[in-house]
Amino acid sequence: MRTVSEYDESEADMNSTRHGTAAGDQDGAREGDRDRKESVSGNSWPIVPLGIAVLLLNLVPDATWAYATAAVLGGLGGLAALYGIAESVRAARRDRTVRGSATGVVLLLLIGLGNWIRLMF
Repeated sequence: MRTVSEYDESEADMNSTRHGTAAGDQDGAREGDRDRKESVSGNSWPIVPLGIAVLLLNLVPDATWAYATAAVLGGLGGLAALYGIAESVRAARRDRTVRGSATGVVLLLLIGLGNWIRLMF
């Protein structure tokens, strides 16, 4: 019969095999995670709702429905842009190799946010 500590050891071995960590590794970090460059290109998606809002305000400036839709889309896109900017800055602080792409993402989001604000107010 197995003791409780033997079950715990075998479970730790199964988890380490499943997650690719060494049995004694307590932090659970994978070996490939240390070598992988962090990507910030996923933080630029808020430009899509901001772009749609700007297009609505430019193409249909006199319609109330377009103004309301642009306000909702731009507001959600603006909040997401602020979050994306914060994540890009955080990634640039962690990894010096992504500073150029993080700067591009931040500029893109600031330009989109600025255009939406200029047209809304």
